[in-house]
Amino acid sequence: RRRERSFVVVNCAAIPPTLLESELFGHVKGAFTDAVSAKKGRFEEADGGTVFLDEVGELPIEIQVKLLRVLENGELSRIGENRRRIVDVRIIAATNVDLEAAVNDGRFRKDLFFRLNVIPVQMPPLRDRRDDVPLLLRHFLDLTCKDDKLPLKHFTPEAVNYMIHYDWPGNVRELHNLVERCVLMSNGNEITPADLPDYVTGKEPDTESLFSGDVKEDGFSMKAAVDRVVGSVEKQLIEKALKETGGNKDKAAGLLNISRRSLFYKLKQYGIS
Repeated sequence: RRRERSFVVVNCAAIPPTLLESELFGHVKGAFTDAVSAKKGRFEEADGGTVFLDEVGELPIEIQVKLLRVLENGELSRIGENRRRIVDVRIIAATNVDLEAAVNDGRFRKDLFFRLNVIPVQMPPLRDRRDDVPLLLRHFLDLTCKDDKLPLKHFTPEAVNYMIHYDWPGNVRELHNLVERCVLMSNGNEITPADLPDYVTGKEPDTESLFSGDVKEDGFSMKAAVDRVVGSVEKQLIEKALKETGGNKDKAAGLLNISRRSLFYKLKQYGIS
């Protein structure tokens, strides 16, 4: 019922702490030196719709208290006023911070964490879903070429292979930035391994075993090759980790450096009992 209403995005890490309270909850005229007029906050702007709090783990403790009040009963007050205002918003929050660890360290309020943690959705890192890489490459290539009004380019199969094997510590944002770099810096319509940075091409992949006739001319019909090679390697590593830990899934996930949720997903995916 809210899908046609306002969707207001707040990047909690991008707004200085001194301005964040005003951005979220608004202020009245004269509330502080530069408050020359009254201003609605993001929650009032989104009334009836949705507020997306990106990087919510970066919220200062003092703001967390006021946010909890909004979540609990929809109440807020603009800076400098005593009037109580009621808003009806849906909250979606995202963070790359381990909020449970932040709670234990005193950097995030426990009551706010439990109030936000209603329906958690975990996104595995890109290195745990390498079959997404060719699809994301095509998406960002189309987007970048369109935005920069350039002829459509493509990665060669060898370049795609390197990028599938890269671990992407910066996840999708890093991939997006790299695609933009390659589009702008490469000559012609073909992006080759020579156009990739050294940290991506530092490890020589097994090109022959990966492709084996599964890749078409545009370099992006990779699913069969990726499913076969990456899936086979992942399955072997998971089975080895389970064997070494006596079937203890928590310890196996730790050995593999993935989350317990990701491990359960892969057990189901590869039919490992």
